[in-house]
Amino acid sequence: MVLNITAIIISVLAATFTGILALLAFREQKFRLRPYIYIDRIDTHASAESIVWRLAIKNIGLLPAKDVRISPLLSADGLSKGLDKDEEYSKAIVVPQQVIWNSVGIRGETKQKLIQGKIKLEMDVSINYEGAGKQYHYRAHYTYNVGTSHWVFDEGDAN
Repeated sequence: MVLNITAIIISVLAATFTGILALLAFREQKFRLRPYIYIDRIDTHASAESIVWRLAIKNIGLLPAKDVRISPLLSADGLSKGLDKDEEYSKAIVVPQQVIWNSVGIRGETKQKLIQGKIKLEMDVSINYEGAGKQYHYRAHYTYNVGTSHWVFDEGDAN
């Protein structure tokens, strides 16, 4: 008799645990049914005249991102003089796992000052997009490390 009650209790606990796991899995799946845009990487392309950084923007969500607008702002010691950037994307669609590119760069005297370590280079990237009937935003701030020739992620936020 004790064995039967123990078996019933174990069965009830197992069913409850399985139900909780199923509910959590459903909520996780529902949460992921949206686009997730972020900066996957930043590639460097240097020439005698300029340094250009290409931002790989990727959708890791399960739904397409629509009306994707990328606005990179590159500043040297707080100023944007002598800096180049692509035109802002307008109404781009990024399907899941797709990567789109956007470029920012420096040239001339600004490039020389960066190489000599005389200026601090920063980049703010703002990406707005929509999907699943909602508006989303991603923002990231980077500082350029001249010694390693890499961008260092400082802070960011997303919804």
